[in-house]
Amino acid sequence: PSLSKFFLMQPRFTLPLLFILFLGTCVRAQSAPPNDEFSDVILISALPYTDGLTAATASAATFDPDEPACGTTERSFWYTYVPPVSTNYLFTAEFADASVTANNDFVVGVYTGNDFVTDFVPVGCFDDNDGRSAGERISLPLDAGVRYNFQVILTAEVLTNALINIALDSVPQNNWLG
Repeated sequence: PSLSKFFLMQPRFTLPLLFILFLGTCVRAQSAPPNDEFSDVILISALPYTDGLTAATASAATFDPDEPACGTTERSFWYTYVPPVSTNYLFTAEFADASVTANNDFVVGVYTGNDFVTDFVPVGCFDDNDGRSAGERISLPLDAGVRYNFQVILTAEVLTNALINIALDSVPQNNWLG
C-alpha cells in the first residue's frame, strides 16, 4: 500500500503526522537583513543615523566566503558612509537591553574602498572580546570624501526578541572618546 494510505489507516500515526504538517506550515525561516550582502550595503546619507533590527533578523545573516574576516566568520551585515567633513565619528552596535550579554557580542570591521575582493583597505577591527558587554562603541577619525564600510558581525545565540541598535554620528572635537 502507499505510504499515505498506511498513515491514514493507522490511527496512532494520524495525529503526529497532522501535527508535523501543521508545524511545517507555521514555522518560517527568519529572513536575513536587507544589508546581509555587501552588494546590498545600506548607505548612510545623513547624521545622526540609527537603524534597529531584531537579533533574529541579524542571526539570519550570512558570511560571504570572500568577505574579510575581522577575527570571526559569523553573521555579518554592512553599512557605508562617506563623511562630508574630516572629524571624529562614533559608530555604535549594541543591544537595546544592556542585560542581553551572555554569549552575545559584536565585532565591527571598518574598511575603506568599494569592493572587498579588489580594493578594501582595513582601518581597524574592533572587538571588546569580553562577551559580556552589550555591544561595541567605536570612536575614530574619518576623512572627508573617503568611503568607509562598517561590517557588523554578530557573534551570538539566536535571540528572537532582542533589539539591536546601530548608530553613527559625528563627535564634537572636545568630546572625542578616542
